[in-house]
Amino acid sequence: MAKNQNVFSLAWTSWNASAYTALSIALFVVYQLGDSTLNLLIVSRGVRPISSDLAGGAEFVLLNHARSLARLGHSVHMVSDSEGLAPEDNPYMLHQVGTPLWFGNFCRRAGFSLWIILHLLGNMLAAWSALRVIRNSKEPFDVIHCHGNLSGLLISIFHHSTPIVYTEHDSTPWTCYYPSLAERILRKSVYNLFNVRLYRRAITIAVLYPEQKAELEQRWGISPEKVVVVANGVNEQLFSPYLEYSPHPGLPPEGEGIILSPFGGELERGPLPVSAAKKLPTEDFCLFVGRLEPRKGVDVLIRALSECSIACVIVGDGPERKRLEALATDLDIDSRVTFVGKVLNGDLKQYYCDSSFYIV
Repeated sequence: MAKNQNVFSLAWTSWNASAYTALSIALFVVYQLGDSTLNLLIVSRGVRPISSDLAGGAEFVLLNHARSLARLGHSVHMVSDSEGLAPEDNPYMLHQVGTPLWFGNFCRRAGFSLWIILHLLGNMLAAWSALRVIRNSKEPFDVIHCHGNLSGLLISIFHHSTPIVYTEHDSTPWTCYYPSLAERILRKSVYNLFNVRLYRRAITIAVLYPEQKAELEQRWGISPEKVVVVANGVNEQLFSPYLEYSPHPGLPPEGEGIILSPFGGELERGPLPVSAAKKLPTEDFCLFVGRLEPRKGVDVLIRALSECSIACVIVGDGPERKRLEALATDLDIDSRVTFVGKVLNGDLKQYYCDSSFYIV
């Protein structure tokens, strides 16, 4: 164990130096299985491509997780759809899931019912692709790291010889607010049917915060030894991206400069995005970034803003946007609550760097 701990400490230091996002989760696998070179299979939810404007937080974690482990010298295979990543840019072997992009776009706009169907289809396709990769692999995998509840459960049912690590990206439905009774019932049923069953089959479950670990142990009797708290890593360089122009966070002048890719941390040179500057308040402001849907609780944020004087920038789009804009108007705070809509991932750094604090 001491040898493994040394490996963990050394790799953690490497993470701080190179600032690869989500390497903390990647290192946990190395910590459990020792310091030898591993053959790893990482399986996505199959819902969104990992490298596109549709990618969410789980997709960023997945991608940087794979990159980080590959850079540590491990053999990494990843099952996920991808848009815009050339093969030479990948330090890992990518296996496409095949979820139709048009179907994903349609389901995300159509509401919760089709969103559920998209998750079921994506996870089933991801599991099928992963099982095919396992069957065709010349070398057995040392560990399978799953990021989807149903995909992980299906893999554990049809493949028994490889240990499974599961990362739980979301809070449980018992600690989240959903306005619809039907949605609350459905989410809890799905959680009991898929997530909890996977908890019992996985060798390790990674969660994001201590309260989530406590809930898994107390509500479902999951062994404390199986659950570990691993917070998402932070790419510090991403929050100081304009080093060539400014020694402090803020918007750069127009022109060419060094920017960081949000998908891998490599430096690249290109035109600096400045269009977002027109939408930023001149005073201090707080920042929310995310899809505008009921489960995000942005209405709670807006009501809280009505009781103070701080400005807020809300980045993102979704079915709740019109209702939230109307709420800000009704509360007479629309002059200091700015809805900027969808922002490209490469432009988000401007908002992060200029905000006073971030709402999660």
